[in-house]
Amino acid sequence: MEKYIINKEEFQLYFLMLQSKEISIVKEGVQKFSDAFAKGRHILNSDKKKFCKKLEYLLTNPKYNSIYKWIYKCTCFYSTPQIEKICKKNFFLTNDTETQNWIISTIASRYYSFEQFQTVINEMKHYARSEQQQILLLPKNIFYSASIFAHFHMDYNIKNIGDTIFRENDKNGMYWMAKLSAYSELAKKKELISAINQEELDMLTYSDNPQIQVYAYWGLVHRPGGKLKLSKEEAKRYIRINDSLKWYYAGIIPGEYINNNLDFITDILKNVNEQFRNNIRAKEGILIGLNSIPYDSWFDALIIDWYYCENYEKIKLKLLEYMIKNVQKNKINEKCRQGNGSFFSIIFDEWSNAVSIEYIKHYINLYKTLIYKKVKGKIILEFKENEREMSDYNINGGEFKGPVIMGNYGEIDIKQEKREDEELFIENLQKFIYMCNNQDLIIESKDVLNSFRTGRLDLKNKLCSLNSNLANFVTVVSATPQVLKIAHELIQYIEKII
Repeated sequence: MEKYIINKEEFQLYFLMLQSKEISIVKEGVQKFSDAFAKGRHILNSDKKKFCKKLEYLLTNPKYNSIYKWIYKCTCFYSTPQIEKICKKNFFLTNDTETQNWIISTIASRYYSFEQFQTVINEMKHYARSEQQQILLLPKNIFYSASIFAHFHMDYNIKNIGDTIFRENDKNGMYWMAKLSAYSELAKKKELISAINQEELDMLTYSDNPQIQVYAYWGLVHRPGGKLKLSKEEAKRYIRINDSLKWYYAGIIPGEYINNNLDFITDILKNVNEQFRNNIRAKEGILIGLNSIPYDSWFDALIIDWYYCENYEKIKLKLLEYMIKNVQKNKINEKCRQGNGSFFSIIFDEWSNAVSIEYIKHYINLYKTLIYKKVKGKIILEFKENEREMSDYNINGGEFKGPVIMGNYGEIDIKQEKREDEELFIENLQKFIYMCNNQDLIIESKDVLNSFRTGRLDLKNKLCSLNSNLANFVTVVSATPQVLKIAHELIQYIEKII
């Protein structure tokens, strides 16, 4: 996926979710878009009109009023004059403070002049009837709602604003603090990020207000490098509410993976269907966490067990997404067992599921790990960039096209084995970069990875240098066992080819 752009394949997948009959899947699609926007990513100009029309439809259909606040997280980035009109109307129709805050954020995002924006707010004040509406339109609360998303600068004239928010138990101020963390790049541009510090944000996770606690975890996980540490989080285990578990697991899994605490992640996966059988938010968070760390075959069997025990269709689709994303790596991991890997078998089996098929197609287009096509009315599913001889199997009217591992004379396909070794090396090098704390080695490893992918002529010299430095690194006692294990595997591969 592109770093700064939501490409056509990704847009089509998320947009498909917006068209679902299931509100939970529509919500998922909205969150996919809003999370991408929070990371500074953009939709293509050719998709804007279609996207905004869909948002207009969702915001005028009472069926979706339970997810309005998530839709408004998108309209803060993409809106129309019609959406602004809808916002002005809906502000007075909802009693949910969160939603009203996001409505003001959306209106602010449409203006480049504070004076023009203030004119709109003054007009809205004339229609404010309830005390809550009047309070939310006060200057302080307008600042909280508008300052991050407006195209004009707003000063906060409150000394020690973080202390003041806590002292006054200011709920809207606490929402704002969490948003500063989640939208840190926007906050930096508006010179707002210095208004709070990490300790103040962490204090919000102790809040006995469920909405504040959820926002706090959401803000912590969405900040750059957002990971949580078990050593700090253990103190909160008795006050952490169920609704916070989504963002707790989204942050704690990558945090503990870096700390080499695989047992912690394993225990979560072993117990997911007992401990969280009916907690869809916790399961969503676990999958967000898994997708934010490098693929690790250690978890494959547990992922598959989870899939076959899962009772929510939405979570099964997310598990299928994980398998499609990592299907090639799973096959390499299982290369000692002839075949295409367990993930591939499950994906192909789900091809006949009418509920899953469109999502599977879009996930394949998004991650580009597989190819599907119709030949003479039959569906062919195969690995991408597969140029080897293929074996064909007809299954339930579909055709399975699997790569042949053995050559014509019963000898192992040497080119295939070499390709798989290269893929394993790249995977291990990516893991090493992710988990290593030695900045010099990280820079050198990234350089090797880039040379490896582009086929530069100086690759051999770079590999020799990396091999020498890795040999010194493995003698460092402070490195974690998992990092040392990966370093040894990298050394073995390099020595094999040079």
